[in-house]
Parts: sequence; C-alpha cells; structure tokens
Amino acid sequence: MFQIKSPVPDHLVDELEVFFYESDNVSNWSLESIPGGHDFQLFGFFESPDLAYDAWSLIRRQFEEIPQHPEVIQLPDRDWKEAYKDHFKPWSSKGLHWVPLWERGSYFVPRDEVALYLDPGMAFGTGNHETTRLCVEGLLNFRSLICDAEAETLKVVDAGCGSGILSLSAWLLGFRDVEGFDIDDDSIRVCHQNAAVNELEKTVLFFQGDLSEAIFPGKADLILANILANVLIENRECILRGLNLSSSSCLILSGILNHEVNAVEAAYRETLNQLEIQAHITGMQMGQWAALYLQISV
Repeated sequence: MFQIKSPVPDHLVDELEVFFYESDNVSNWSLESIPGGHDFQLFGFFESPDLAYDAWSLIRRQFEEIPQHPEVIQLPDRDWKEAYKDHFKPWSSKGLHWVPLWERGSYFVPRDEVALYLDPGMAFGTGNHETTRLCVEGLLNFRSLICDAEAETLKVVDAGCGSGILSLSAWLLGFRDVEGFDIDDDSIRVCHQNAAVNELEKTVLFFQGDLSEAIFPGKADLILANILANVLIENRECILRGLNLSSSSCLILSGILNHEVNAVEAAYRETLNQLEIQAHITGMQMGQWAALYLQISV
C-alpha cells in the first residue's frame, strides 16, 4: 500500500471537502491539519505509485494551487491497517456516543447513555462530517419531543443511508420501526457490517433502492435525507408525499451547502403549498453545510 501526501493551503480546505463530498470514488482521500501551522495536509492511499500519481493529477485539474510534486511512500501492511485510526475520533451528543471499534474496551459510556461502535475499515460514514452531524442533531431533537412509547410506534426512514449510522442511531434511541436504503449496493454491505459490529443484525431493515422505489405516500413519520441538494430538490414531491401527515411527522434534509440552502427551502415551500401541507421549517448550519428541519403542522 502507498500513501501520497502534500501540504495544501488552508484556504482550499473547504473547497476540497466539498469536492470530495460531491464526487464518486474518492473515499481514499483525507485532510488533516498540520500541528503548529496554518496549512493542512492532503493524503490518500493507493495500491501502486502510478495509481497515486494519477489520482493526484486528477485533483490538480480542479485545484491548480495544490503542489505538483507530492511525497509518495510505501506503507507496510501493519501501518496501512492502523493509518485510519488517527482520523476517527469518538464524539457524542445528548447521551448518544459514536466510538471507534478499537476503543470499545476503553471508552467510557455513562449510565443510561448508549454508544454506536464503528469500524474505521468500513469505507464511509463515521459521523465526522458536518452533514451527518446535522442530521444527528435533528434526530436527537425529534427524539427529545416524544415519549418512549411513541418512539416505538413511529416509522423512521433513512434515505441514502450510506454506512447506516443514522438508521442504527435511531434504533439505539428507541425507534423500533427503522429502515435505510441506498442506491449503492456497497453501502448496504457496509450497513450490515456496522450492524453486526453492534450486535444489531436483526433490527434495522437495509436494502438497495432509489427514492422513487423506496418511498411511497404516507410511509414514514420521520424521514432522514442526507443527500445532495440537487437530488433533494428533484425528488421533493416524492419525499414530502412519503411523510405520514400527522403532528409527529418530521423531515430532516442535509447534504446542503450554505449557498444552496435558500434554493432548497424555496423549492420545498413551493411544493408544500402545492400539496396543501402545513409545515414549520427551521435551519441549522455547521461549517460550510446546512440542514433543514420540516415539522408537519396539522
């Protein structure tokens, strides 16, 4: 295994993050700050030096300020297996913890709180990205408004479930009718692996599918949709019709850049009016990203 790396200017970090989030086949890239300085380091892992240099050249086509001559080093298998551990740290919010699997025996979970353990070798979705955290905050806020008995009866759908972190978190929060779907079959494989790590194999239903196939009218009380803004806009009628129109129904939209949030909100308000659905919309921002929370009013 080979690592390719080079410092990059800090003013490019946000643009690089957006590029990686919106691009396919870039999950082997990461960014980290360099201690004691203002720059960041961009690095990736590849099977050969040629693949590493080719991938670097593709990124430089988009970002000409990135250094032309990065450093490439060969990693022993042991170093490769350990490398990702430096970039996945535990985090928590309102009694729910997301913890790297290798810290399972040492990480302290307070009484009456729960943890979701994640294997860093499972490609994507540790909760470190702002889009996921925005969805998690919305999920936790929604859960705080209902009692345990109600949570057990509500249907939760995770649209574009990725690693399954949101679906599995919903189960740990007491929801007992949860499903997640994604168009990528690799995502579903990772979801099942993450479920197995947490001994939750027979809890959440994960399946491959797209929005038009997986969401039908009145299907869910809570829909989590951490998808790109253009997909959210294009599928807004399908997503909105998928809500069970009750006072408990909520829609959480994430994966939206700050400069896109007004367009997403305007599109959803227009469709809400067309469908004669009343909803209270609030927003939240984190870094370069935003989320919208739609609470149905009846």
